[in-house]
Amino acid sequence: MTNNKCTLKFYISDTNILDMVVDLDKKFAKATFISHEKSASPIIPQKDRNYAGLERRLQIYMQSKKPLPDLIQEIELYGIHVDFHTNLNIDVVY
Repeated sequence: MTNNKCTLKFYISDTNILDMVVDLDKKFAKATFISHEKSASPIIPQKDRNYAGLERRLQIYMQSKKPLPDLIQEIELYGIHVDFHTNLNIDVVY
């Protein structure tokens, strides 16, 4: 990862449902776009729309205990595949 600030854009198929801005230096994350709460909640519930919650949720999705910076780097390099969210995609934007 070349930059410690990014936006994670969560998609179901081709529909952007949630954006989260992440600052890895400050260990800060927050939602900046939600298309519809009923679409976003199954992916990242409201209570997890912070740094620790995002890290925990991505650890579940990726079946890994790696820290958030490593998880984001893996998503950036390889994408994400979640068996129970087959249409979920995440773009990392700097």
